[in-house]
Amino acid sequence: MRRLSFGPVTGSLTRYSVPSLFLCLVAFSMLAGCLSDPITAPQVFYRGIFKPNTITHRDTNYNAATQMGDLVIRWTRSESDTQLNFKGYYVKLYRGIHDPIDTITHAIIPDGPAIDSVHVARGVHQYIFKNLALGLYSDAVWGERFENPARPDSLTLSFDSAAEGFSFDPRPLLNPTNLRAVAGGPNSVKLMWDLPATDTNSNVAGYVIYYHKALPIHDTLLRTQYVTLLHVDTVTISGLPNGPDVFPETDFTFWIKTLRGDSTLGGPDSSMVTWAGAVQLTNAGQGDSTNSLEVVSGNGIFIGQNNQGYAIASERNDSALVKINISGQQVTLSGAQFVSSGDEANRIDSIYYLTPYQISDYSQSSFVLPNSSSHNGFVVYALLPNPDQSLSSEPLHVRFFFRKDPSTGTFVSANNSVHVVASYQPNGRLPYD
Repeated sequence: MRRLSFGPVTGSLTRYSVPSLFLCLVAFSMLAGCLSDPITAPQVFYRGIFKPNTITHRDTNYNAATQMGDLVIRWTRSESDTQLNFKGYYVKLYRGIHDPIDTITHAIIPDGPAIDSVHVARGVHQYIFKNLALGLYSDAVWGERFENPARPDSLTLSFDSAAEGFSFDPRPLLNPTNLRAVAGGPNSVKLMWDLPATDTNSNVAGYVIYYHKALPIHDTLLRTQYVTLLHVDTVTISGLPNGPDVFPETDFTFWIKTLRGDSTLGGPDSSMVTWAGAVQLTNAGQGDSTNSLEVVSGNGIFIGQNNQGYAIASERNDSALVKINISGQQVTLSGAQFVSSGDEANRIDSIYYLTPYQISDYSQSSFVLPNSSSHNGFVVYALLPNPDQSLSSEPLHVRFFFRKDPSTGTFVSANNSVHVVASYQPNGRLPYD
């Protein structure tokens, strides 16, 4: 091991210690230089600043006399909002125009120079442009910083901006009316509504359907479905949750609101309807090419279970739930209770209902089909005893759709038969068919 030694007379260090001494002197001089600098003001490092991540708008305060309104611009906080060199935000408003190159989304882009601008302080994340005429606009928000005194020509805005283009139309919207429903399957309900007078307004983005399970077994989960196509008055709500028993069908309450382009909902009232899904019954593989059951005169309709679930079958009149007798072109139904009037229809699910029929509405012990129809068929409403009393003693509300024979133009085919499909809820608890 090499040892550090001193000279015999002078006591000076040998050559092996010189590098160590040099390093100590350098470190000491650097430390002394740092300690000697006085700090007379806050030290600011001019870091870059960023734009807000998102920007939104809301159209409000429409004045019908002037046909003008106020535009509220909102944006999220910039990531650099807490930096010492962050001053605030810079907002610009432009007239808008549809991008001539974008023929798919028809995006709205700035049209010419800004028509208004404003500096907004740190911590404020909205600004209101007042008294604007209806039309297309575009806006943008930058982050803004204090200038660096050492570099007067430095940029004072963020490199990029949060921007959007939109149609400004603060006119209030009306909600659809006359919401009605029909079953589209065991876990499906089809809805239809009357479009409001404001449907043609430029600010309509579509409609929102809200729904939850109906009383007395309602849940607290509010579900929504958006209908974003303009001027649409129908939608199918699929995938409805199963009911509380072994049957999938259960009733839901639906209501509808108009959706404006700035996410504001129409008001004040909403049209509502309560309905449930239902099993659509055809002839379990024994039907004709239209997937309907053929029933000859003297036979009737029986509803029951098979290996594939529920189906209708043609049975002799003495064992059928609904008896069918054909005399010439006249078809008479009996064996059940019927609503006194039926409906012309093109399909079994093409008629929408405001409310279900009550048991007192089934006042007729027989029903005679019309000789013909201007539609593809005719819907008859029947109340039947539940064939499976172990499931429910409640009667079944059943819709029957009798198909018009295109070759005869009547409901009676050439071989003296009728063709029928049906829809109902097997549990007997629900009256929505």
